Amino acid sequence: FPSHDKLRMCLAWGFSWFAVKMQAGSNVPLEISLFYRFLLTSILMFIIAKASKHRLYCYKKEIAYFITIGITNFSLNFLLIYYAVKHIASGVSAVIFSLSIIISEIISSFVNKRKISKRVIISSIIGTIGLTAFILPLINFNNQQYNDNIKGLILSCLAVLVYASGAIVTGK
Repeated sequence: FPSHDKLRMCLAWGFSWFAVKMQAGSNVPLEISLFYRFLLTSILMFIIAKASKHRLYCYKKEIAYFITIGITNFSLNFLLIYYAVKHIASGVSAVIFSLSIIISEIISSFVNKRKISKRVIISSIIGTIGLTAFILPLINFNNQQYNDNIKGLILSCLAVLVYASGAIVTGK
């Protein structure tokens, strides 16, 4: 049985994809939806941090770090996902987003000039084959919805690249 942290993370991400689907399907511009989503989250975070007496200030050397994380992990990648979900199902986009683990590892190996372990390579190949088998039915050249599906897939993949780049900065 998964640890409580993993269970909480699965629940949080599951609800997050539900919110993405709801917000992408509304008449509110996606950028405004994203702004309100993270504004409310930020207010809640500050209340929790203050109540638990966590540090709420940052040092000058941390500002670039926080800006990078904000753009890659909490802004641009979400906006790309919001636009992707306009073209494909949120579940498909969520499955594509699972590539972020693989892509983060590849980018990290290049940045840190280290080899990727055989276990990671083998599991990445297996995961990519499974993901390809899942996505392949969406790519039907005779289908009218082909262009929408391709747009959604490309936007989801771009979101993965943006997120993975931010993950390298955070060391996760």
